[in-house]
Amino acid sequence: MLKKLLAGIVIAIPAGQTALAQDLDPANYTTENIYYHVGAVSGLGETIKYDLKKIGLSAPMTKDVIDTYEPIFRHAIERQEIRYYREDDFLVTDLFPEERTDGKILLVLFKHDEVLQAYFEVKEYKQRLIDEGQYDLAARREVATRFGKLLSYHDAQIEFFLKRSGLH
Repeated sequence: MLKKLLAGIVIAIPAGQTALAQDLDPANYTTENIYYHVGAVSGLGETIKYDLKKIGLSAPMTKDVIDTYEPIFRHAIERQEIRYYREDDFLVTDLFPEERTDGKILLVLFKHDEVLQAYFEVKEYKQRLIDEGQYDLAARREVATRFGKLLSYHDAQIEFFLKRSGLH
């Protein structure tokens, strides 16, 4: 057995096998790597499968990335016995900066149809408030809170995100 020293860790590698040192490089585990996204979606899917979360969101991705890898995402999601909606017009609230999703596509993961419907209802409600000129700070807080509840966030988490936005 060959022993290799990497970042202070001794790794035993069976004879005839080569080390995949790039697998141990933290730089490979960022949102720039598709395996990061697939693993995140798979793990998030498990929380939805077991009803720990109502809805989940993938990281925002470019159209080219999602077009290329959607079959892999679909497989990872379907293995969890849940579904997804490909969202190219994400519900922007004061929970997350708009720049994060602008021009991007993400996957909305869900188990129950009524949860996806509730997501669409929050989007429609926000648009109605905007159209009626009533999307003031109180309405923004309400929309963000409703969305945060769909994401199964606790009140303290919602408050943290709202304060981080600098508007509340």
